[in-house]
Amino acid sequence: KITQIINYQSSTSKNLIQMFKLFLATFIILSISVSTLVASDISPLDTANITARKTLAKDLKKRNKTISKSQFGDYSSSELKYVKPIYQHFDKGLNEDILNGDYIFYPGFDSIINDIHTRLTTANPFLEKNCLYFVSRDISLNAMSTLYNTYIINLGALYFLTNRDEFAAIITHEHAHNYLKHQVASLKIAFETDKNEAKNSVKDIKKNKYERGTRALSKYKSILYSNGKINRKQEFEADSLGYLLYKNAGYRPDQYLNAFRLMMVYDTVRTENLDISIYRKVFDLPNQAFKEEWLKQEDFSGYDYSRFKAKFNMDSVKSHPEYDERIENLKRLYPELAVTTATDTVASDCQYRRMRYTAFYEVFQSLDISEDYGFGIYGCLSQLTDSASNTEQEMKYYKQWLGKYFTKIHKARREYTLNRHLDKVDPKNQSKDYQLFLNFMWNLKVTELEQIAKYYSN
Repeated sequence: KITQIINYQSSTSKNLIQMFKLFLATFIILSISVSTLVASDISPLDTANITARKTLAKDLKKRNKTISKSQFGDYSSSELKYVKPIYQHFDKGLNEDILNGDYIFYPGFDSIINDIHTRLTTANPFLEKNCLYFVSRDISLNAMSTLYNTYIINLGALYFLTNRDEFAAIITHEHAHNYLKHQVASLKIAFETDKNEAKNSVKDIKKNKYERGTRALSKYKSILYSNGKINRKQEFEADSLGYLLYKNAGYRPDQYLNAFRLMMVYDTVRTENLDISIYRKVFDLPNQAFKEEWLKQEDFSGYDYSRFKAKFNMDSVKSHPEYDERIENLKRLYPELAVTTATDTVASDCQYRRMRYTAFYEVFQSLDISEDYGFGIYGCLSQLTDSASNTEQEMKYYKQWLGKYFTKIHKARREYTLNRHLDKVDPKNQSKDYQLFLNFMWNLKVTELEQIAKYYSN
């Protein structure tokens, strides 16, 4: 096949997930009507295929070496000295992550993305066909075009986008970036504005034994989003060309704008939905009665808001033009979009619905792999709050994850490493709902955490 689909998690995902923590509750709570999709097995996707990983890593190295030779022709000799190490370490980081078991093959994702890729490149034969797609364990609705004709699609996109046409919209948008060589343009600009820093950045990547993939990807993303005006222009260009590619492939115009509307929603939604009653319901145990003091909250009247700062800028918000502006620009350029009524009515597509279902449940595995146990517990509580819409099997699934997360939280508390896995309260940037949750978690004693872990692990 031209394309292969892999769940991209790795050390990279641990950092990327932190940017989007506030979106998980909405991701978890949003109904997918899973009652019509009940599966006999909703276990996490398998990651143990070492033979497949070795084969992919070997093939990927050869593939990227060939592609880089043609792509390097877009740069001058002086520019090439700057960009070549970025290509090399980006490539090496991905290979290391593959061999470490940080990617999985899943035919259900592979089939749909290959279908869209084939349909898109057949209708638009000038597009690059030799492409590789990775599905990141990042739970937000986003995607990006990277080096080597490689695309990263966030796990959140597989769930938030409600149908195949919407999903095709974000893929065509990223293909437009690639066709217009926006990556090359961004690296050229970075070379001119970042000559001195470039040397230090590359040295920093080389000297660090661990997380090279993370550093390479972070460096690449920082370059792409370093120039707001240039990025703004590129986004409008990709929006416009992307729509033409999408339209040529026979996808429905209104669904193209629907994808943008969903991206806008899930770049702005905050957690506000966890009912306080869930704490008494879930944590009043036979061997440990619920304690009201667990819900006691800290007084933040004299709080220093400068203590906690986001580790990353939110590239989907800070570096992109506002989605509503982009939607209006598309309507202006293409009048048919201005009169088309957006609708959620779609033809039955069981294959796509199955993909959404699988992606939804993979969120819990992703948070476990990223060691973001606290927010995994928050997600489980969000689902358990709406018990009426869950099957018995699903309720059991969420409770099993509670047991896994609490076991690891308990271990981290004993080893004084809980800060790595559970946020501190930040009133300025967190909803009251999420602050209450964090207070609850930090109020629990080691022995109390142990009792909860044991109860839900049985």
